[in-house]
Amino acid sequence: MMKPLPSRLEKDAGRLIRILPPDVSFVLIGYDPDPEVGLSLEGMASCWRNSQRYFGGHG
Repeated sequence: MMKPLPSRLEKDAGRLIRILPPDVSFVLIGYDPDPEVGLSLEGMASCWRNSQRYFGGHG
């Protein structure tokens, strides 16, 4: 897996923009390559739910 550098995320976003229909939006989520101790799948799911609420989706 490649490191999530800003340039990498920018390239990935550009790739998605080219393949998605023009009326479709997306959120590209990166990750911390050196996560803090105690990170869990439950914690990641909670962050995802919170971001869904922020963007008007369902969490």
